[in-house]
Parts: sequence; C-alpha cells; structure tokens
Amino acid sequence: MRGAEKLKMAKFALVGTLNTSVDFALFLVLAYLFHLPAWLANTISYSTAVANSYWLNRTWTFRADGSSNWPEFVRFITVNGISFGASTITVIGLHQLLGISPFFAKVASIAIAMTVNYLGSRYWVFRMERSQKQSG
Repeated sequence: MRGAEKLKMAKFALVGTLNTSVDFALFLVLAYLFHLPAWLANTISYSTAVANSYWLNRTWTFRADGSSNWPEFVRFITVNGISFGASTITVIGLHQLLGISPFFAKVASIAIAMTVNYLGSRYWVFRMERSQKQSG
C-alpha cells in the first residue's frame, strides 16, 4: 500500500474518531442534561456527526475537487441513513426493550454504526475515486 493511501486511511480514521466523539458527547448532553428521549438525542447527535463527517471527508480526507458530487453525496447519505437506522435500532432495543442504560446502549450502537459506515464507505461511497486511481 502506498503512503498516500495510508495517509487517507489515517485521515478517515481520525475523522471517524472525531465524529464519533461529537455524536457521543452530544448524545450524552441531550439525553442526560436536557432529558430528551434516547431516540431523539440519537437523531440529533448522529445527524450532526454525519454533516461534519461529509464535510471533513470531502474537503480534507479525499480532497474532492469542484462543487459537490451529487451521486457521491447521495451514496454518503444513504450509507449514513442505513448506519443511523442500525444505530437507532440498537439504542431502542438495548435501552427501551432490555433496560440497559442510555450510555451503554449508545456505546453498542456506535460499534454497529461504525461497522456499517466503514463497509459502505469503503465499498460503495468512494468507489469512483478508487477506480479512477487504479486506472490513472
């Protein structure tokens, strides 16, 4: 693997860590400080992290040129929607159905969402960039 590809992977991991931190911290503030229902806190925190993720990955990690690439954006939102669904189902299932604290339900949901997000990003969202690099 080339150095440039390793750098992108490191940036992607750093962006993911930052966004997970934003998601988790905002969720805790909304759920514990403002007493929002876990599903609503999760919706707000996850959406905030997704917006930040797209911007950072597009401008810093992958340094996309020009204006927004709509097919890429739609794929990104789709993957994150699926990831959000998996995250929310996990939070609801663990917290509301099994009585696990919102904190631990969120920890588990992060692991599920990160797995879905990585696989979708790696094999679908940014596929055009990979195929262009291989042919170029």
